[in-house]
Amino acid sequence: MDEPQEKVVLVSKSTRNLIFGTGLVAVLIIVTSWAGSIFTENAKREALAADVQALAASLKTPMLETMAMKNATARARLKTIAVEVAKAGGYTSLVIADSRGVILATTTGKLEPKTVDLKTLSKASAKVERRDVGLWAAAPILLGGEPIGYVLVQTDR
Repeated sequence: MDEPQEKVVLVSKSTRNLIFGTGLVAVLIIVTSWAGSIFTENAKREALAADVQALAASLKTPMLETMAMKNATARARLKTIAVEVAKAGGYTSLVIADSRGVILATTTGKLEPKTVDLKTLSKASAKVERRDVGLWAAAPILLGGEPIGYVLVQTDR
């Protein structure tokens, strides 16, 4: 009986090179995409840190006015600023707290919780981290190098 013979398929050298080259290109595309997404994430974080640092600097005067007046009108003005800045900046939420962490203004409409945990915040510069919904950033509002308050923003970017 004749046993079935296996067919040996010879692949030319140029075909092997083409297959290898195609595989290598696919791997390079995947690695480049991955590296690009990391670069994009870092760029977003740096941009958000710069934005929130500038925002904190611009809030110094309204914060001082609110601290000096200590009334509902001052807080309402600070809330108006928070809402307008959040809308212009594309933030999903914005919170302004005093140096003890007591929330003075928020765009969420409610002051729950009534304080911000200051242990996680930097007293000198902006801090950005990824959370469930997007990026979260916080920066101190400084006067003479000391925090008189904090601004915290969240974005879904």
